[in-house]
This record gives sequence, structure tokens and C-alpha cells, in this order.
Amino acid sequence: MRNPYAMSSLSIITAIHNGLPMNRLYWKALSGNTAAPFELIVIDNHSTDGSEKFFKGLMEKNEKANQKVVYIRNEFNQSYPRSQIQGMRVAQNEILCFLNNDIWMPKQWELPFQTRLKQNPLLILSPSGQEAQPTQKRSNELKASWKWVLFFSKVWKQVLGKGEEERLWKALEWMYDSLESFKNPTVSHKETMNGIKGDSVVCHRDLPKTLGEM
Repeated sequence: MRNPYAMSSLSIITAIHNGLPMNRLYWKALSGNTAAPFELIVIDNHSTDGSEKFFKGLMEKNEKANQKVVYIRNEFNQSYPRSQIQGMRVAQNEILCFLNNDIWMPKQWELPFQTRLKQNPLLILSPSGQEAQPTQKRSNELKASWKWVLFFSKVWKQVLGKGEEERLWKALEWMYDSLESFKNPTVSHKETMNGIKGDSVVCHRDLPKTLGEM
């Protein structure tokens, strides 16, 4: 039987302040690996590096597609929580995803979250990414590996005269090869979820109302 919740639309809220190369890679991951329809709500806290032009271009290009971009610009660099609340207030879809712009995910990354939220819409879900493994030892190992990968990617960029976006892509490639095979253990250690590079929080849109935050 088909899970009717498995393709529920997502409202993905991302706050930025500059970081154009990372923003480009983030969109590449998000648009290429998300199966469900989504709106990406970008809260731009006064970027000055071309990120505004990039996301406005996506907003116009994807206006009628199932991957909609909503761009909101602030004239100052406000706090992260305030940015998330600002995004929540304009979100239109059933599931809220709070993602940073340095997240990298495998194909259909959202499906395990949707399945769990169907079982219990009051859950607050967050994958155990590189920064938050169930054991401190595993977390330290991944952080150390990423530190060396970043170092060598900078050398690679300088020697070959590559751009920053290419460097970040190469670092991710060296670190993970493919996130399709990168599995993260859950806190219980009894099962795994597809790996996600970076921390994120996913919940049903009714949960903030239940908690009295909106």
C-alpha cells in the first residue's frame, strides 16, 4: 500500500549570509536529490557576494515548477532563530525542514523523515550528521577526517588554479564519495539512516503551533 504521506510537500527554510559557492552546491544537492515537491525559503541576511542574484534567478526560473524558491532579503544580519521564525511564517507546506546551506544529502533523503512523521506528527527529527554522532569517538573521527580533507582541498585548489565552488565539491567527493552508501547510526544503534552532511531539523508544520511558537 502506498504511503500517502511519503510525498508530502516540504517547506525548507534556510538562512544565509554570503557564501555563494556553498549556496550553489546546496541548491545542486537539494534540487537533484529531493523527490518530494518543495519550496525553498531563503532568508538572506544582507548578503553582498552575489547570493541575492543567484537565488532571485532561481525564484524566477522555478516559479511554476515543483521546486519553488521564495527569496526574502533583510537589510541587516539578524539572528539564526529569528530567521527561522521568519521563514516559518511564510511556509505553505506540510513539513518544515530547517536546513543550513552547507548540507549535502543523498537521493530521497526526505523519505525516512516523512515516514516517521506520519507515525507521529509531534516528533522533532534530526539526523545524526557528521557533527553529532551517537558516540563522541565517532564524531571526533569524522571531524578529524573532514579537517584533513579541507586542508588538502585547499592545496588542490591552489596547485590546479580551481575555483572555490570546485574546491568544495572536491572536498565532499573525497570525504564521502557518495552519500548513497554513507549510513549514519541512529541514537539507538539498532538501525541506520541515509547520511546527511550537516545538521538539520524536520517537523510537521503543526508542531510549532502546538508549542505556542507561532
